[in-house]
Amino acid sequence: RALNRLQTVFEEACPPEEAAAIVVELAQGEDGFIPAPKTWVQAVRALCDRYGILLIADEVQIGFGRSGRMFVSDYWTEWGCPPDIIGMAKSIAGGIPLGAVTAGESIYAKVKPGTIGGTFGDVIRFLCPLAVTDAQIEAGLAILKNAITASIAKLA
Repeated sequence: RALNRLQTVFEEACPPEEAAAIVVELAQGEDGFIPAPKTWVQAVRALCDRYGILLIADEVQIGFGRSGRMFVSDYWTEWGCPPDIIGMAKSIAGGIPLGAVTAGESIYAKVKPGTIGGTFGDVIRFLCPLAVTDAQIEAGLAILKNAITASIAKLA
């Protein structure tokens, strides 16, 4: 039924050739814990591959070990349906409002040249609330700099 509804969207609102991505919440959390069925995930992955649509896994509520794995999309990868991009937040920073997006190398083969902005690659991007003060920004950047410096020292 869900695949039929997706087909209806393609017929009535957006042809699949014009769709950039499909964002999927891997387990519905608002109505109980309802994981996306394996056959449905496989069908959506096949559909995305057929039309060159990116599959984005929304791991905001369910990521970071809440499913028994680091990410629910780890199960998807075992099923041969890895997402192209993973969006995550909430548990990523232990209560601090922080989100992140990650993508594998394969993403560059699927995205048209010139369409990726500055949020991919070797970039850390911050989107602060408008009410943030200069002092708060400086303090946050100092914490980040110290964390990166300490991580690099451990790797060396």
